Amino acid sequence: MCAESAIPYPTLFGAEILNLSANLVQNFSQEVSDRFFVHNSAISVRNIDYCNITVTYTHPGQNDRINVETWFPMKNWNRRLQAVGGGGWQAGRFIVSYDAMAGALGKGYVVTSTDAGLGITPTPEPWALKQSRKCKFVCSPEPCFRVFEGSGTYKIRRRAVVAVTNPPF
Repeated sequence: MCAESAIPYPTLFGAEILNLSANLVQNFSQEVSDRFFVHNSAISVRNIDYCNITVTYTHPGQNDRINVETWFPMKNWNRRLQAVGGGGWQAGRFIVSYDAMAGALGKGYVVTSTDAGLGITPTPEPWALKQSRKCKFVCSPEPCFRVFEGSGTYKIRRRAVVAVTNPPF
């Protein structure tokens, strides 16, 4: 069943769940090019029903807002999870990752992606520079690494935790 009331909130240490939404998508169809469905051939996705579960959470005191979107096929699930990422400065949940998500869904995967709290900006300035200490690309690597590490990598790892703790069936 694809309903918020039937899905338990995930437990993430140090995080506060802000929202969980579940929306049934019916008869989803899309042509997926191999250009964005990396290491796969093109696929024609036809008439798939899936549950789109989106969890939004924060780390209190960190001024972040992370979205994890997971698509659960309602039939013919292959019992596997595929995480879809982004490219460049984008963690996921943008046009390219949605094509890859559609392709994985067409192959029977539960598929998940996250924006890691970074949004869809093509440059790092909006999220990298909002820390109390400014990070410039000419600074020593250590302070910049900490800013970048806190902004994305950890949150991408947590995407799988959110995805596998919320099956709608």
